[in-house]
Amino acid sequence: MNKISKFAAIGLLTLSGISLALPAHAIPSLRLTTGGASVTIEDGDANDERAEAGVVAYGQGIGDFFLTSSIGITKPVLGSPNAPSLDLLSVQVSASSSTSSIVVEFSDSDFFADGPTVSLPSLIGETANGTLRYQTFASLSNDEFAKDILISDSGVFQPGAFAFQDYATIALAGEYSLTAVITITHGASIVNSSFNATVEIAEPGLISMISLSGLLFAAGISTRRRQNRR
Repeated sequence: MNKISKFAAIGLLTLSGISLALPAHAIPSLRLTTGGASVTIEDGDANDERAEAGVVAYGQGIGDFFLTSSIGITKPVLGSPNAPSLDLLSVQVSASSSTSSIVVEFSDSDFFADGPTVSLPSLIGETANGTLRYQTFASLSNDEFAKDILISDSGVFQPGAFAFQDYATIALAGEYSLTAVITITHGASIVNSSFNATVEIAEPGLISMISLSGLLFAAGISTRRRQNRR
């Protein structure tokens, strides 16, 4: 059945008063994991602090991280099924007598690629007072948080301002999901880290304005720190 025929059938069923069950749309989700504690926030659930579809926000503590503030943005606010965009902004503050780590993930599904390949830039920037690692994944299973295909891996950043950009072309055709994963490790005492991370389809050398602002913010922090030392 072609698209026109599908729309005609839906219209006829609606007009005749017949209830039509449509497939569920993807629900973007945030997940924070530290030690034995984990919380998953789905778009629109009781823990989501923003009402907009495609925007998932969480601002409560978990484990040794007494302050976590994360907001993930995707379609329909940013991007579309054929032009995916995940944008994740986050601040993590911990207070512990020992080393503590947290994994922040943002995922969405029901993206579509005509194939045989898709080019996806991955970017991250700002500052960390511990170590930080950024990874992005795709999955042809179309399941959220699935990590079948590695898109990019920043390696481990040491404390301080940082910026990373990678442009990868991977084999993708049909429906797929995307997941951004950031792993942060803090030492003892009160420590904070923040970042702006994205993965999105774009032409080489082009990045979203949100991504650019994050990278410029990181560069500004680095410059101010050098000036303060002098």
